[in-house]
This record gives sequence, C-alpha cells and structure tokens, in this order.
Amino acid sequence: MNLTDVCIEVIALSARDALDAEAAGADRIELVSDMASGGLTPTPEVVRDVVRQCRLPVMVMLRPHARSFVYDEADMHHVHAALALARDAGAHGVVFGALTPAGDIDRARLEQVIRWADGLPLTFHRAFDAARDPAAAFSVLGDYQGAIAQVLTSGAAPTAVQGAELLAQLVQRWQG
Repeated sequence: MNLTDVCIEVIALSARDALDAEAAGADRIELVSDMASGGLTPTPEVVRDVVRQCRLPVMVMLRPHARSFVYDEADMHHVHAALALARDAGAHGVVFGALTPAGDIDRARLEQVIRWADGLPLTFHRAFDAARDPAAAFSVLGDYQGAIAQVLTSGAAPTAVQGAELLAQLVQRWQG
C-alpha cells in the first residue's frame, strides 16, 4: 500500500464535526451518534444537515442499539427506515453489521440490508470484532465482496496495533 491508497475517514457526530474534518483534509465522514456506546444511528436531522453541508462522502451508521450486534425484527425496521433516510438525504453509503446470538455473521440480516441498500456502498462495521471466529466471519463476508465495500476492524483486538497480525492476514485474504 502506498500513501495514494490511504483514505482518511473521520467519525462525526454533527455538521460542525464533519465540516471541521473536511477543513482538516479528511476524505470521508462516518456519521454516528453516541460514541460512548460505540456509535449508533444518527438522528434524521443530523443526517440531513451533514449531507447538505459537507462536500465529503458521508457513510451513515446503521446501529439501532448498543446492547449487542444481534437484531430482532423491530431493530431491523429501524435499520430499514434509517437506510431509506440516508439514501434520500444523499448519503454516499451506510455502515452496518449484525451477528447471530452464537456470534456468527447474521447472513439473513446482512442480506436484508444489502437488498435495501440496492447498490449503495456498504461497510461492515466492528461487529466483526465481536464475532466468535474472526476467520470464519471473514470467509462469510468474502461471499459478499461485491456488496460489501470494506470491513471496519481492529483485528478482533482492542486496538489495531494489538490486532496487527490478524489485520495483515485479513488484508492479504481480501486482496486474494
């Protein structure tokens, strides 16, 4: 990887954050709310404000709660509504991840979101780091390589530095 391949994505919680990131040279915004909970779905007002005011591509978090990455039908209704709003507001893409109660990638929920996204870029978020078996989870995500543009992960460790070995393996597998 060379420096021309690097994309600096900055988390924003508001239009002010997004504009500050843009002014500082960021390449893309990940729009969330409630960072203390690891990032949740932002409000419709914030999504509209950020997309309207910021010139950078905006990726909107679709995470209805912080209890886990396991979602029921009511949660998926929220995800669907938030995705539709993000699309209508002009967001560049969405950020989503779901696990089964056993800690595996929830294919059914992921496939729902892929259908709903209908070509809108999708990033699988750090639910990956909570998966029971990172190698198996990565293999599952590989089945959706055309629909999933990227995976946010720290290598199943608290920090990317600590997960560097797994990250290197995952990058090599993704490129292959």
